[in-house]
Amino acid sequence: MSYPGPKNKIIVPSGIVIWLDVDDCLVDFHRHFNTYLRKQGYDIPKDYKPQKYSYAELMPEKEFLKHFNDLGDHWPAKVRALAGAAEFTRRLSEMGCRVILITSVNGHQGPERIQNLVKHHIYFDEIYLTKGRQKSEFASWLSTRYVDSRGKQVRSILIDDYAKNSIEFIKMVPNSVSVTMDVGYSKEWIEKIKGKKSSKKIVVTPKNAEEMYEETFKMIAKLLTRHGKKRSKKKNN
Repeated sequence: MSYPGPKNKIIVPSGIVIWLDVDDCLVDFHRHFNTYLRKQGYDIPKDYKPQKYSYAELMPEKEFLKHFNDLGDHWPAKVRALAGAAEFTRRLSEMGCRVILITSVNGHQGPERIQNLVKHHIYFDEIYLTKGRQKSEFASWLSTRYVDSRGKQVRSILIDDYAKNSIEFIKMVPNSVSVTMDVGYSKEWIEKIKGKKSSKKIVVTPKNAEEMYEETFKMIAKLLTRHGKKRSKKKNN
């Protein structure tokens, strides 16, 4: 639960804001796109995860863009929700987090995206459509609106299947960490942060959305425990 505070800051009592990607975190875009590709003659499983974000191992980029555009503007209304997605977002809210969806679709596809999320009972407090811009460009400014119950800076957690977005997010958004997915198109980016300080801020072990959910809950529990210990120390002092 959140409420307005001094200077119209949004008070998030838990001190945690969740920035949650939609495609392949809450809904199954790749399965939808793969089904379309199979109709075009590609011999791939419906649950295929590409090794490159643009399916470069299967086709030239121009061909990928043509197929993606051929999906039409209404595809966000047609994708299926992933198992456990609705319950995941509900639990995030019950744990006191502010849930912000941050999804790379065009503005004119917003109604279809929202229609689909509502139909599948996905909980969220806010949603931003980011196509053509980095997600951190939205979050870096928006995060300044939120404070915890003491008026302190909140902790931002990005949940995104694409590790490239996680790396960019923690560089640009203060006091942030991330949970990403160890799948084909993320592997080259995960390799780039191995041994670096940034690797400590990004959980890279999940292989699927269900594992992402579990790692997110673990991260939140740790942050809430630390927050509680700090408050106890101040009271004792």
